[in-house]
Parts: sequence; C-alpha cells; structure tokens
Amino acid sequence: MPYPDDHLLRSAHTRMFGVEPELVTHAPGRVNIIGEHIDYSGGIVLPIVIDRYAHVAISMSEQPGVIRVHSIELQESLEHPIAKPVEPNNHWSSYVLGTIAELREHTPDAFAQTPGLNLTLCSDVPIGAGLSSSAAIEVATARGVCGLLGMKMTPVELAKLCQRAEHRYAGVPCGLMDQAVVAMAPPGALLAFDCRSEQGRVLNRPHGMGLVVIDTGIRHTLSDSAYHDRRAAAQQAAAALGQGSMREAYEMRTSTLSAAMPPALKGAAVHALSEMCRVDKSIKAIQRGDLATLGDLLNESHRSLRDTLQVSCSQADRIVEIAQRMRGVLGSRLIGGGFGGCVLVLTTSDEAPAIATDIIRAMPGDIDASIVLIDAG
Repeated sequence: MPYPDDHLLRSAHTRMFGVEPELVTHAPGRVNIIGEHIDYSGGIVLPIVIDRYAHVAISMSEQPGVIRVHSIELQESLEHPIAKPVEPNNHWSSYVLGTIAELREHTPDAFAQTPGLNLTLCSDVPIGAGLSSSAAIEVATARGVCGLLGMKMTPVELAKLCQRAEHRYAGVPCGLMDQAVVAMAPPGALLAFDCRSEQGRVLNRPHGMGLVVIDTGIRHTLSDSAYHDRRAAAQQAAAALGQGSMREAYEMRTSTLSAAMPPALKGAAVHALSEMCRVDKSIKAIQRGDLATLGDLLNESHRSLRDTLQVSCSQADRIVEIAQRMRGVLGSRLIGGGFGGCVLVLTTSDEAPAIATDIIRAMPGDIDASIVLIDAG
C-alpha cells in the first residue's frame, strides 16, 4: 500500500512544506469485472479493488487560509485560498480542491479554526486508464482532511461527497460506482454494488481467478462529450420506454424497442438491458466458481461495448482479439468509460503472469500497450 513506503512520502512532504505530515491516507484503484456504462442507470456493477493506490500526506499549514498541494508524479505545486470558490476545470487539482470544497460545504465548522492545509499527493493508479485514478485521489484526500479535522463520515457519505466533487468541479457526470467501491470494498473481494440502493454485497473471489490489465496507451477524458452523450442517451432511452431509468426498464423485462427510436438511444438501451443481464449471470457464475462462464460473459460485454454502445477503440479491440485467441484466456473486454484506457483479461491465477507477457509480445508495433496489473489472487 505505501508508495513505496510512508517514510519516503513523509520525507517529501517535509521537504516541500517544512513541516512533518500529521497523517497519511490511502485509497485504491479498481477494476470493474463487468457492469460497464450502467452505473449511471442505477444498475448493479461488479468491481474489485486492485493493488494500486493514491496516497495523501497532510498537515496543518502555517500559511493562514491557504491550501497548498504538491503532486510528486507531476512535480507540480499550487496554492488556493480556502475561502475562494473552486473553478470547475479538468486539471488534476480539481479532484483535490473540489473534494475539499465539498467537505467545507458539508461541515463548515470544521474549517473555522483551520489555519491552512498542506497536501502531498502520489499515486501509482494509471491516469485515464479506466481504473478510477480520480476516485482514488478524491477518497484519499477526503480521508486525510476528515482525519486531520476530526470529521466523521460513513463510507457511503464520503463516496457521495466525492462523487459530487467530480460532478461539480471536474465536469464528469459519473455514477457512484467508482467512489463507492474505492471507499467501501475490502481488499481481494468482489463487491456487487447496487448503484440505485447504494448498497454493496461482498462476494468471495473464486479460487484460481487471475486478472491481467493491459493499458492500450490511449488516454481518454470522461469530461469529453462522448461520455456525456452515452449517459444522456441512456436517460432518453429510458424515458422513451416509459421508465425512470434503464434499471427500471430491465426489471420490467422491457425487450421490445420501437423501430422509430433513434439509433443512439436504441444502442444505449440494448447495451444497458443486456449488460444488466450479464451482471446477474456473472454473480451466479462467481458464486459457483464458474470462471469459464464468467469469461464468456466478459467477451459478450466487449462485443456490446464495441458494436452496440460504440465506446471502444481500435487498440482495445486488437488487444482483446489477441487475448481471446490465446490458450488459457477465459475472457477479455474493454474496461472503464471507453475511448481508450485498459483491457481486462480473465485467466487462471497460475497462468496470469505468462499470459500477460505473451499478450505484450504479440502486440503489433503500432500499439503502445503495457502491463498495468497482474493479479494472481
């Protein structure tokens, strides 16, 4: 969990701000096994946290009324007055300053006697790779500020606060999945998280389940219009079906879509209905320890993301194709919001390391793919 240990992070903080950190907090990234682009429709998703973390060292500042932030990876620093409104933007600082702004709005009294804050950030969750790097930073920041100022929040409350920060300050209309999983999921277990009820159910990880995450090398920004368009299409499709959400349409067993429905809306509806069904089947497969069926469902999910919702990219499609042809691969699909990011490969724990190497070796020269994670359980 430390990066690479708390001593180095604390030393960097002390060098930067001239004072030792009073607290160091951590929050993991996550891989969504299945349940893509249905969190904002109230669906059930099936993520697992990974062994990649965002870390925040925090202390009170001697500079009154100012938040000072330093990013070790980016080698960038900034200062922002606590009382000054945070302007929405897609800069990395929006995840930190936006989270603190939400905390200040939530519990203003906790900030009344705060002279200022120093934060040092570092993370090995790849940015823009669909592994919830932003949620990890938000949750680690919120945990640090809450711990320093004595603020009490439940994991769900903290997750919803971080989600609001991403909506308001980073411009990403994300569902609650990322923040909730990062804040709630225990290490090594899968969390069946209901994005409508905001309740999670822990599932035991099947014996022998191995995961490989391959970075396509293509970065996406979820504040871009394409993500907004897919979310809006899902909402409009639900309304066209006479339901408040695609989750309600799924529960009503809606299967007949009007031929007059625009293609974008029909694609959003078909993907949401089929993906929610795949999640239900995946939960049952996991409970049986049936990795072969789970792999088939991952393959189906990728086809839907690629052909029906159209959020994939050529690099991801090529990696999935290469992986699915390999002996020992049970299934593979694009993960995250799409338009780049990472590919998940399901295999057995024994074969995961060799398969990861074989996939990279098989990559054509025009794809700058790399191994992000080998999780052999």
